[in-house]
Amino acid sequence: MNERKKEIFVPSGTSYYIREQNGNDDQVISSLSGGNELELLTKFLAGVLVGTKTEPDKAPGLAWIKDMPVRDKYVLLIQSRIFSLGSELKFEFQPNEELPPEEYLEDLSEYVVDSYEDFNAKLHPLVIPPYTTEPGEPVKATLTTGRVIEFDFLTAKGEVTLSKLAVSEQHINQQLLIRNIKTEVDGVLKTVVNFTAFTAREMMEIRSLIRDYDDSFDFVTFVENPATGQSEPIPIFSLQDFFFPRLL
Repeated sequence: MNERKKEIFVPSGTSYYIREQNGNDDQVISSLSGGNELELLTKFLAGVLVGTKTEPDKAPGLAWIKDMPVRDKYVLLIQSRIFSLGSELKFEFQPNEELPPEEYLEDLSEYVVDSYEDFNAKLHPLVIPPYTTEPGEPVKATLTTGRVIEFDFLTAKGEVTLSKLAVSEQHINQQLLIRNIKTEVDGVLKTVVNFTAFTAREMMEIRSLIRDYDDSFDFVTFVENPATGQSEPIPIFSLQDFFFPRLL
């Protein structure tokens, strides 16, 4: 059987080929023994990616996906859903047991573009933006104090590692450590294991650099809670109907 394929352009500037989802993909994404939610998303994506820009007919495989920058990963997941199931995401939200569930509709096409050429964030405020530099290469910068630092971009593997940290290990600096941050000592870049030697201003500058080059994003939609009248964020990937639509 010939599978439908589509070329998808991603924020890093390259492209991948995805196939149409099938019934076995449902099994992968819903497996209770396959790891946590982020690990399942990575395994699912490894199954539906069937080619790269340079090798359209060769699947990149799980190891490749784990090293993929996270913006590419999420664009591919959204585009895969649109390609196989359409851009309309219908779901129900029930704020409490006293109220009946309300039905909502989300247009997933608002989160992606067909091409990142001449991308304009003002025209596409919800779209996951392109990287401003090659995410396969580390960012090297000199702080105002003269300290030289280097850091990598967050990958799918790094995202999973962060999600598995024990409560006692969860702190703001993990977002820096997971990017393999290094500092120059006597002309040699060395991996940072703690930030005792860094000033508060240097930490501020480092976080600003990460925001500029590798800012995180929240793939959420907002719905009005009928019980309170307030707008509430709903993580889109956590919705069962994103992968397994129940509402036609």
